[in-house]
Amino acid sequence: MESVSVGYVTVSEPKRIIAPPSFSISQLASTYRFSCNKLIQLSGKKSNNKLKAPTSSITNAHFRRGELFEKSLKNSFDNVIDYTYTDPVDARLYLQSAQPGQCLYQLPLKVPNAWYEQFNIGRKYKIGTFIPDFIFVNGTGQHRTLRIVDAKAATGTTISHQFQVASYAYFLKYIIRNMRGMEVDIYGGVWLPGDLKEPQLFRLDFLNLKIEQFYLKELPEILSEKPVTWLFNNKCRGCSFVEHCRSEAGGTPGQTPYMTEAKVEALLPTDIEELAYRFSGLALKVPPPGESLPFYFKRAHDEDAPVFMGNPTLKFPHSTTNELYISLQMDPAYQRMYAYSIQLYNSKKRAMPYFCTSKSVKLGVHTVDKDFKDLVASLATDLDELIDWWCQVEAKMVIFLPTEYEKNCLQDILIKCIAVDKGVSLETQQAAKDVLWMIFSDSQMLLVDTDDIPDILDPTQAGPKIVIIEDILRENVALPVYGFYGLQDIAHYMVKKNHNVMTDSDIYDEWQYSGDVDQEVYDRTEMYFKVVQRYKGLASHYQRNTILDTKLFLLSPAELRVGPTRSFKSTYIGKLYFFKMLETVTACEKKRKERFKGFANDEEDKGGVLIKFLRFEDVESPVLRTKSRAARFRVIPRDDDDRPLDTLKVTTMLEYILVDDSDEGSLEAILFPDLKFRAQMQSLPLPAFDIYDINPTDNTILMKGTFKRAYLNEGEFYRIYQRYTDFTVDKALQTLRDVDQRGEQSIFVQLLKNPNQWAEQNVDHLKPGNLRIAVRRLRDEFGMSPSQQVISNKTMQRRLQIVWGPPGSGKTHFLALFVVWYLTYFADKSVRIGITAYTRAAVHNLLLRIAQVQRQRGGANFSLISMVRKVPKEPVEGMISCQASSLNRHLGKGAAVIGGTVWDWSKVRQTWPSEAGCDIFIIDEASQLLVSDAAIGIEMLKHRDGRLIVAGDHMVSSTDFLGDFFLGKGSRHDFGPSTIQLKDNWRMVRFTQLTDILRTCPDVLDAPKKNDELNGFFQQIYGDDYLARYPDIHCAYLKEVWEDGSNEHVRQALASDKAITLVKVQEKRNQMLQTEARVVATIVKWHLRYRINVNRPKPYAMIVTPHHRQRNAVLLLLKQEVNDGLVIVDTVEKMQGLECELVIACFTFLRTESESALDFLLDFRRWNVAVSRARCKVIVITTDQMLLPRGMNVFSKKETSEGWGFVSLLEQWASQHQAVVHWRDDDDDDEDDSDEDYGGFDRETLAFFFHTGLL
Repeated sequence: MESVSVGYVTVSEPKRIIAPPSFSISQLASTYRFSCNKLIQLSGKKSNNKLKAPTSSITNAHFRRGELFEKSLKNSFDNVIDYTYTDPVDARLYLQSAQPGQCLYQLPLKVPNAWYEQFNIGRKYKIGTFIPDFIFVNGTGQHRTLRIVDAKAATGTTISHQFQVASYAYFLKYIIRNMRGMEVDIYGGVWLPGDLKEPQLFRLDFLNLKIEQFYLKELPEILSEKPVTWLFNNKCRGCSFVEHCRSEAGGTPGQTPYMTEAKVEALLPTDIEELAYRFSGLALKVPPPGESLPFYFKRAHDEDAPVFMGNPTLKFPHSTTNELYISLQMDPAYQRMYAYSIQLYNSKKRAMPYFCTSKSVKLGVHTVDKDFKDLVASLATDLDELIDWWCQVEAKMVIFLPTEYEKNCLQDILIKCIAVDKGVSLETQQAAKDVLWMIFSDSQMLLVDTDDIPDILDPTQAGPKIVIIEDILRENVALPVYGFYGLQDIAHYMVKKNHNVMTDSDIYDEWQYSGDVDQEVYDRTEMYFKVVQRYKGLASHYQRNTILDTKLFLLSPAELRVGPTRSFKSTYIGKLYFFKMLETVTACEKKRKERFKGFANDEEDKGGVLIKFLRFEDVESPVLRTKSRAARFRVIPRDDDDRPLDTLKVTTMLEYILVDDSDEGSLEAILFPDLKFRAQMQSLPLPAFDIYDINPTDNTILMKGTFKRAYLNEGEFYRIYQRYTDFTVDKALQTLRDVDQRGEQSIFVQLLKNPNQWAEQNVDHLKPGNLRIAVRRLRDEFGMSPSQQVISNKTMQRRLQIVWGPPGSGKTHFLALFVVWYLTYFADKSVRIGITAYTRAAVHNLLLRIAQVQRQRGGANFSLISMVRKVPKEPVEGMISCQASSLNRHLGKGAAVIGGTVWDWSKVRQTWPSEAGCDIFIIDEASQLLVSDAAIGIEMLKHRDGRLIVAGDHMVSSTDFLGDFFLGKGSRHDFGPSTIQLKDNWRMVRFTQLTDILRTCPDVLDAPKKNDELNGFFQQIYGDDYLARYPDIHCAYLKEVWEDGSNEHVRQALASDKAITLVKVQEKRNQMLQTEARVVATIVKWHLRYRINVNRPKPYAMIVTPHHRQRNAVLLLLKQEVNDGLVIVDTVEKMQGLECELVIACFTFLRTESESALDFLLDFRRWNVAVSRARCKVIVITTDQMLLPRGMNVFSKKETSEGWGFVSLLEQWASQHQAVVHWRDDDDDDEDDSDEDYGGFDRETLAFFFHTGLL
């Protein structure tokens, strides 16, 4: 009650109750697109609706498209019950009466009050009535599951979509919590227009933990945050509160256009404790707008004019003779182009009328779909004619597009014209194809069926063909605006003040009203021309008035020429050929990316590794006993947290190029044509070196290479960059060309065309008469499990066998048993068994296992030959090592098992006669092997009766065509005889649709060599049909380990009754690498000291690391143990096929500021392989940040979300078994780096306060 004076009388009136923030789930889902706490706070109050910008006609068109799509879906379903406009109070009754096979449409649901009370939400916020589009009822009358699917008229599933469906499922699960025989399906989905047959499904149980964290922890924290942390930048484009926030951005980091959270935090002082101290005694203040702006932006505000910033750029070429401007307008309701304009200008800035046009669909009552297709045909023809002229006159031309969106639209339009649209003439398709080949060279071209494949392995390192106008302005022009550059801002400052330009929404409205927008689109395109001319004028003015001789535009225009194409008989082989080239180009660009640092205004470092030349030294070759010259360099870190030495490695193929530490040197590195010299070690245009030795004690490296051209000076600084090398791609491409030429005579083509028929060809004479007797001995003599016996028996009755199983299920061991068993009972003296795998390590591991089985079982007499180049430290008894070129000298007349990479086999293929081949060819770890590479091995089979065995993990490869990525506890495998599963195992389905039915059913190993608890964990992922073969094996320790009281953490980590232990390390981010290494070394040394020897083979511990720098840090502390063979320390890729009693997986949250780093660490395959190496125990070293990263970005990519799902299951398992160890490193005496140390504020909040001037 409040007291209020009325005249001379004081009366009491009820205290005004402030309504709590209220949200719809769709509203909260949309905020994830913007990732903004302020948006959440604004959205929760209805009174803030007046701050929103009016809804545009384009937005309304998107809504209409969504409604039409949703209704069309509804009409396509059977047994739909429409609950639109029903009362959510009755929802439980409707759900209780729902029957399997029904589809509940638009059922309103309400979060029960009990939920707010149970989780102490109270009046912190309210969730409004939510209405899932479709709830499919599956199961039986006794047990029903509810699967939620939302309809979205989008091109793909986004974080917002997943969040919305997962939120529906989270609250629905609570609503039906006490309904017997009913539960929410572990899968939810989004139905997209691109696939009307089935929705895009994803695991909801993985998302559930994040959803619960958001509603119970993150959302209340955001709503109570004062002042709220926010950043006005490019991501705010399209937000309904954008103009309101722009008006409040002055004095915040968002007053600098295109500011990011990473940039704000990077500006934070190193001494965070000092900042916290200062913060605790000072009051907040709001500085005047512009006070903390960077120089060029402050000057732009002072002058109210654009200012050129003078950044050397790779995005805008110099010396162009012609400029082409393209502008497109898309109908948002139907996702099709309704207008375009192209304008070509010469070097005198004059339009060339023949190549200047503007066209649009004339909207009216008689407009039909053909009108839109005709417009696309017109665009394709216009561009094709222009490109023909371009090639004839050899013009130095560049194409300008306004934004990346228009670029993607242009590519999509051309692809749809070629591959999707019906009724398009062959001439139009060819024109669109020619334009696509000339302008674009990326994975989208795999969608196009064509017999002619362009050669993309010889691109010139020149300027871009396409320039994005928004990008060049963002990079080099400071405009006096906040957040980002809008169309009106660009027109106002770069064309003419108060220049009126029609927005996309304005043009769309005009098209809807008048039906003709030719002139409007033409004017828009002409405006872009004026913007670019002003840009060049500002650059010229900058160069005339700057003291330094600065070269702004570093690259010349890309040469446009009709590149060579190659015709293929098989479209499928052609696509494989192009995909292999594309993979090479992509890998090359990824390697080169480091060189482009420093050429953007948000990066100062020039990339690569900075080194200082110290002196020349003489080094002696251990093989030739001769001395050669080497150069000693000191490696210079960027800052205290940088460890560049960890990124370097010893090489032998001149894999590093060296340049001066200058802009000119960096440009030389950029211009270095990596693809051209990908397989060369001589006559390189830049000095190239190998790292001969790395000395971590004094941060120096020893390099050998081409010193004559380097002109090294003592004390001078240089930079080294890794160059891209690939000595194998040409071999793979040649194999594919040969396969295509042989046509039907090729085993590979036969297998692709009809795997069923190939698997059954010529098998009658292959079935041995003594098969039944030999099968009986599989268990007694070879100790095979039931599933292994079944697979062995089936393999002898057909030519194709697929062996599926999770990591650690014994695939490698089974293959070894099968090979020795086959050679013991069925092989004649001349049999050849070939073996390959993705890595040399995997090939060697399988050969090693075969050698072990042969020694143990005896009986078989055969030669074991390894073509793997890296010979192990200790020679393997009974194994011959040779190069592929000398294989024939070692074969002799007896049976032989030969192992090598596909590249080794490519050399063998050149020397073997055409009629020769392998009786059996085995591809191990096939899940990772590209099918274009696998073709080399498959072609090694005997044409008439060779057998192919493919082994791998079906859950490692692309899963777009597998609806049951994780089956979950209680599920069983039912793969079905599907070709998709065979070819998905070879990563084929990433770029093709396969419809053949494969009668050769893949078989699954069901006997992992793990104890019962480890196997129980993996049953959550792979289903209950995986059974532990050795359920009782454990790590056993002397009783002294439990009496040693020096380290309680170690005893908890090594607990024998816990097969999976999670060690959560608490440490400052910049010290995590060393802390992780100390933790690992401590655990390993205790394990080795106290373990009870039970005659298990070495090594006794394996340490698996994602990063090489982690591996190096651990090796420094366990050097002796590694040298003695007691411990293996390596990256995940090198561990496949190996197993050990104890595995320690290192997954601390290292350098995960970038999205790519998060994707790398949360890769499902990496986690799965690492954890599954253990036979007895696995210890995972990680952090809270790794286990539960804030926000939903972890779900932006399917592979990353699946990896995080694996991590979640791992943590849940460890928590349920009380096997979580909270480790604080005793070696560090500093205070805990927690929020409380900074007065309750985290690092990001302090960065915000400091750089907004609020201190």
